[in-house]
Amino acid sequence: MDDKINTIKNKLDDLKYKYPNIVGMWESYINIRTKKLNETIETCLIVLNKLDNGDFENDIPKDVIYFMYLLSNTI
Repeated sequence: MDDKINTIKNKLDDLKYKYPNIVGMWESYINIRTKKLNETIETCLIVLNKLDNGDFENDIPKDVIYFMYLLSNTI
C-alpha cells in the first residue's frame, strides 16, 4: 500500500502546476486519510497488545462494539 500512496503522491506532484486546485484537494485528502489510517493502525496495535497481555477477561459483544464505533464516529 505504501507503494501505491507514493505513486499517487508522485503523480500529483507532477501535475500540481497544471492543475493546482484538483491536485491540492487530492493532496489534502490523501494526507488526511493516511494520517487517519496510521492512527487506526496504532490503536489496533494497542488493542492487540492488551489482548496478548490478558487485559481482557472476556470478548466484547458485537452490539457493544457497534455502539462504541457509532459513538466514536459521531463526535
